[in-house]
Amino acid sequence: MKKESTIVANWKMYKTKKEAETFFSSFIPQIQQATSQIGFSVPYTLIEFVKELVKDTHIKVGAQNVYYELEGAFTGEISIPMLKDVGADFTIIGHSERRKVFFETNAMIQAKMQAALNNDLAVILCIGETLKEREEKLTFKVLEEQLNFGFKDLPQKNPLVTLAYEPVWAIGTGLNASADIAEECHLFCRRWLEKNKPHFKDISILYGGSVKPENASELLSQKNINGLLVGGASLKPDVFANIVNSSPHCL
Repeated sequence: MKKESTIVANWKMYKTKKEAETFFSSFIPQIQQATSQIGFSVPYTLIEFVKELVKDTHIKVGAQNVYYELEGAFTGEISIPMLKDVGADFTIIGHSERRKVFFETNAMIQAKMQAALNNDLAVILCIGETLKEREEKLTFKVLEEQLNFGFKDLPQKNPLVTLAYEPVWAIGTGLNASADIAEECHLFCRRWLEKNKPHFKDISILYGGSVKPENASELLSQKNINGLLVGGASLKPDVFANIVNSSPHCL
């Protein structure tokens, strides 16, 4: 039996407190019948505020990034204890924009994964290939390398780990990975986990990459897609509610 879907919004560098308040006043009434697990990765400045806005729901609130040192002279960074101090339930690690714009390496992402799990902070690990890598038929090689780094020497705390496949070429571009392409890559990840990290073989694997109401249901119907990581389409309450309510597990 397929597990309950997980739908996570990544707000990136958007929304003030006032805008967040307006969003949730519209969003929450629209998802009363949803049975999916729902999460929001919000800017650091909103974590505590949004936690208060959703306190009467089952919505989880997390960050979009974290540093691997617990404290120190690291100007502009946020530590795991700081995230936990403001009530963050989880954090994203390794998003493609962090890899591309901020030059995060697989080794840095590996260090963040180890630090988060060693300190009991749940994570969503993002992996994915660029358009050039896909065109050169390197998709599975790239995914394998990212998986090898991301899962290296992790403590066996599988409830704290979610994996997200996000083809870089389909993020914010309007290009879509078909449900078949997404399923193929999710199946590869699942088989890799079964072979190399069997303790993590049953974790949820989300899909991220130009998710919208028009393709959400088809993506969620795939056997190895356990949920969605949603970017731009999560910024409008009506649009994101439609995605949440497209889950086959909605009542």
